[in-house]
Amino acid sequence: MIPTKLAIVICNYNKKDYLKRCLLSLLNSELGSIEHTIIIVDNASTDGSVEMLEEQFSSHRFNIVKNVINTGGSGGFNRGIEIALNTHAEYLALLDNDIELEPDTLVKLISHLEHQPEVGVAGAKICTMDRPEVLQELGSFIDWHNFSIRTPFKGYLDTRALPKIVECDYVPACCLVAKREAVLKAGNFATEHFIYWDDMDWCWRIKLAGYQVHAMRDATVRHKMGAINSENTFSAYYFERNRILFFLKHIQAEQVNDLIDQYIDKLVQMSFFSHKKGCYNTAVSQLLALNALFSNQLGRRDDHIFEKEQHSIFSQFDPESQIILTCLTDIENLRKIVNALKQTFKNIQIQCQKKDIQLIKKHFPEYRVNISGEFEYEPNSVNLYAVDHVLYSLNNNVELASGYLIDAYSNLIQNNQLESLKSQYFNYKSIIYNIFKPLIKEQFLSIHQRLHTSK
Repeated sequence: MIPTKLAIVICNYNKKDYLKRCLLSLLNSELGSIEHTIIIVDNASTDGSVEMLEEQFSSHRFNIVKNVINTGGSGGFNRGIEIALNTHAEYLALLDNDIELEPDTLVKLISHLEHQPEVGVAGAKICTMDRPEVLQELGSFIDWHNFSIRTPFKGYLDTRALPKIVECDYVPACCLVAKREAVLKAGNFATEHFIYWDDMDWCWRIKLAGYQVHAMRDATVRHKMGAINSENTFSAYYFERNRILFFLKHIQAEQVNDLIDQYIDKLVQMSFFSHKKGCYNTAVSQLLALNALFSNQLGRRDDHIFEKEQHSIFSQFDPESQIILTCLTDIENLRKIVNALKQTFKNIQIQCQKKDIQLIKKHFPEYRVNISGEFEYEPNSVNLYAVDHVLYSLNNNVELASGYLIDAYSNLIQNNQLESLKSQYFNYKSIIYNIFKPLIKEQFLSIHQRLHTSK
């Protein structure tokens, strides 16, 4: 076994049952002679999480930290890391409360770090708990051109064909091990995030400190990962606010104009289609996120989170209809669209190009999949075309039969109305650019200067 000292930090908020499963898998880990301590930071849970720990794990020497308020994942990990550093542990592990570890996962991550002096953080391969043969992540990247993230192996099947090591920009705090020296150089989690983009920021700072970040195929966890909340604007608010914060913090001044244009494009799309659907709360929440950035009032903002209005894009269709869904997008977008469709329809069939049929059959085994044009249509069938976005997805080489375009953002438009929709959209975009861009540009440049002056 590897003689070392390890501090394991778990952040918990109202996931008592998952936390218990996580701890049982952790206690079953093959840590052997590794001297370790387990620090559980509870973010003021109200579901009995702390009581469960005290009653069912009383024989284990957990360091249970009871926060009096919910400080989010960033605040919870920040406090746990601070305590972990005080133990003088050589390695720090960060775990989500809704994972289950393979027995050798932590040992493999530590061993990799021990034998790779240039690596500061090693992360596990993350598989879906409900479908363990499907990957959530195996190393991810910052997309500096599109100001987003790229997870190249998301949705892939877990096979030995995957790369053994992925040198990447970040691994999620779902399951990672970091070297003490790297953490001391890069600093702690940024608590102003509250949630989302905090582990990306932390790993990127570790890279800036001169270390590599690796994801390992042979170190595995299963992750429940709560679905993006479709009932309120929580995920949309924090993800978008912290995305802009991250890039203003890390890009150069000459890139700020590109970020402004990309942000306004998103703002235009969001507000235009929110109006089309008659659902405004997501747009209002994200504008409040922008205002929070402008005023530097970050962290937890419960007053900026709203319930989403109820809206069904399929109300015009008979639920008994046969849905013929033609795939003109990637697997991840297709999955989101299918998940939305199956809430209303039972008869969903997917068609695609011949080259894609085996891949789609693997990812959607519960549905009939066929090559485009080979289905026998029922009288009440509905043609839907799954696209990246209804405005930008199609080129002149794509010929569509009558039907509808649908995207992963729940936008639905009849094919013969697309040109009219585009005309309305680009007129609206011109208005927003001329009115709001000067204000947003001034604020983004001011925030960028403040963040870079404080470094």
